[in-house]
Amino acid sequence: MTLEQLKAAITEPRLDSKKFKLTVLTEPRLNKKNRTTKEPTTFSVKKRTTFEAVLGASYEKLLESQGLTRPESTRPQTKHYVGDSNWLMQSETENQYYVALSGVENSTSEYLIDGTVATQEQVEDLKTNYLPKPGASSPICWLTYKIESIESIEPVE
Repeated sequence: MTLEQLKAAITEPRLDSKKFKLTVLTEPRLNKKNRTTKEPTTFSVKKRTTFEAVLGASYEKLLESQGLTRPESTRPQTKHYVGDSNWLMQSETENQYYVALSGVENSTSEYLIDGTVATQEQVEDLKTNYLPKPGASSPICWLTYKIESIESIEPVE
């Protein structure tokens, strides 16, 4: 999706909500080798995720609403909001645009291995041997996605 397509999709006059259903296609980082066999990773993986979320989010305001402050270990902010937008961010180091989201619900995912939808067994193998182990989860549900990762966006009525 382009920035112009995204802007058109979210500014339709019939919208009175900031909640949207999004489908995003991302490339998860893979281990260079299988954890068990130590064989090199020779395939590509993409993850298609569909979820509902609120468009527009301030990480600091979400922290404040939960009585929290930004942890010291948090990386410095490398994106900034564009103009007076509360949903469009731009990277300070590259010319990339991102959308800021919060309140993610009803998330479903599928993995594609070399362009083909993975079976349940393949997904388990990916999680066990190729995908990084999940870290500690944050109490704040705040995400940013590159605009070009968004396959579709539609309002939730």
